[in-house]
Amino acid sequence: MRKDERFDMHVPVKVRLTESGNSPACTLSTVNLSSGGAWFQCSYDIPVGEKIELTLQLPFKQKLFKACTVDVITRGTIIRQNSGGFAVSFTNDYRISYLPEIS
Repeated sequence: MRKDERFDMHVPVKVRLTESGNSPACTLSTVNLSSGGAWFQCSYDIPVGEKIELTLQLPFKQKLFKACTVDVITRGTIIRQNSGGFAVSFTNDYRISYLPEIS
């Protein structure tokens, strides 16, 4: 049984390797997501234990603002990898960033 409930959610995520120097970010999509981690379908061979930075791009709408995207920036570690993708365990630190459009 998993520690955190997983949800089938396809959320765009910018992923950047943090231990490989100045690596460029690539954009992927989650297959499923929980408060503790996510699974990504991907053909990249990223080794287990690799540290990454993730920017989850979540849709957001509030009465005072038009719809916008909220970026949740966090870090994680690759905990499982196979030819179909990889699993990430999130760290407990994160920050939220958004630039709403005023109605």
